[in-house]
Amino acid sequence: MPYESFAGGAAKRVFAILNVTLDVDQDAYVYEVQISMPVYLPESDVKYHVYSVLRRFNDFKRLYEGVGDVDGLKLPEYGLWSVLRADDAAFLAQRKLGLETMLKTIEENATASRSGAFAEFLASPQMKLNGDVSFQQLTTTEDATKSRANSADRSSNATLVADDEATSADP
Repeated sequence: MPYESFAGGAAKRVFAILNVTLDVDQDAYVYEVQISMPVYLPESDVKYHVYSVLRRFNDFKRLYEGVGDVDGLKLPEYGLWSVLRADDAAFLAQRKLGLETMLKTIEENATASRSGAFAEFLASPQMKLNGDVSFQQLTTTEDATKSRANSADRSSNATLVADDEATSADP
């Protein structure tokens, strides 16, 4: 294939967990994951599109289970998933580093980085709404509202066209 030579030199996505907060309503920790995706423009060096998504701890567990059977992938030990020490600040800091390491490890593995589980995890709500990434069917309108409220996109340059604007452009 003519593009095989580009595969090895491709820039990788970069991940950082910016904040860890306790959602008291749901009694669950929420992690703000910043994703920097490389964007190639002919007239410039590699630049990044940076956005953040909010993920609950269970989302990380689902990701772990979704890519855990990929050959050659060595993820952090399962002790990271303990909930007994969830209120210990030192443990939360250790867990944050472990989760960042997990994301970087998945990104470095060619198979895992292209998995549906990883794409689902990294997708912003706009990506899901635009159909760029599939997501589970919600059962009720109330579930859809909760899902949108619990997941946020803090994208630096994402744009959406409102349905009103799209229909008003038609003659």
